[in-house]
Amino acid sequence: MVNSMASDILIPVLLGSRTDGLWIDIEWGTKVIDMPDESPPPVGGSVTDDQPSHRFKLSVNGETAFLVYDRTANTLTLIHTEVPAALRGHHLGDALVEAALQSARSAGLRVVAICPFAKAYIRRHPAT
Repeated sequence: MVNSMASDILIPVLLGSRTDGLWIDIEWGTKVIDMPDESPPPVGGSVTDDQPSHRFKLSVNGETAFLVYDRTANTLTLIHTEVPAALRGHHLGDALVEAALQSARSAGLRVVAICPFAKAYIRRHPAT
């Protein structure tokens, strides 16, 4: 069930280090997000990094959610997150963004979030 009240979320530019030492750059943006009344149960699966296609992927029940990225020597740019309609609401997007942040952290990369979903996730989870 989805709350009928949507909210505008303004994403400020964040420059600097978070508490875990991961550097984040986020551009200004506005995103309207419907806030769910209750969270559905999580769906199993593990995120894989498909480097040739520049995607973190998570497959469940024959469908694949993904996060498109661009990696350079110094940065990991999060470009677009997509979750099939049948899998939405099960926190797969969260798992994809978290996997990307962990990958950036382990490689010592700065994260640039262009994807509105990734921006919102980082805003909601500043210590991730």
